[in-house]
Amino acid sequence: MIEEVTLRSDENSLATTLPKAMTDRLALSAGSKMYAIETGQGILLVPWGSTFLRVLEIEERISKSFPSSLGKVTE
Repeated sequence: MIEEVTLRSDENSLATTLPKAMTDRLALSAGSKMYAIETGQGILLVPWGSTFLRVLEIEERISKSFPSSLGKVTE
């Protein structure tokens, strides 16, 4: 699902409000922790504790062990 959100100033940072239907489906509430991952396309938010972080950690180890191979795979 894609939703448009608007950023607003919140002291020394930016904040947004996520639609309730989306937060309900993802079981998020005030105080929920998320990973904010900067990508080539923007920002990806992933729930804290997600297996996604484990995948990123594995990818990081592989790319350090085989830097030239990973570059060829992503081309």
